Amino acid sequence: MARSCKLLTPAQAGNQVVKGELNVGSLRDDLERLKEHDAQQCLIVRRIKRLGLGSPEILRKHFASFGGVKEMLISHSFEKKSAKCRADRVRPAALGFVIMDSVDGAQAALLAGPTIMIGDVDVEVKIFESLEQLQQRDGTDAQPSGLASFQ
Repeated sequence: MARSCKLLTPAQAGNQVVKGELNVGSLRDDLERLKEHDAQQCLIVRRIKRLGLGSPEILRKHFASFGGVKEMLISHSFEKKSAKCRADRVRPAALGFVIMDSVDGAQAALLAGPTIMIGDVDVEVKIFESLEQLQQRDGTDAQPSGLASFQ
């Protein structure tokens, strides 16, 4: 079993990804998985990069104080070797999704404020709204530029 991500350097995590010992996931997969859950239970958390590679565990522990956490969807970025960087490495995610066990748990987390302190990091928390929900709310079928490739 691999060591905890928060103890790994980006290069060490990159080596584990290459060997298949660590999976960093993908934002596309996370967005698809969100469709399986009640939207009122899904929170989007932003500005989590400073929490580091251990952010899923840190966020799970924090949000558990509001109720049960069903799932954490945090996809770190994997960078392959290049002329600028001689090693494969993993960079911490800037955003992620917390799926609470109940709507009440999600609402409790939202009541803590749009910005909450986790350690010394300000984390922004909102209910996740899918593209379909945004279109219904705004009464438009137009797709925001840059999101068309995610459909």
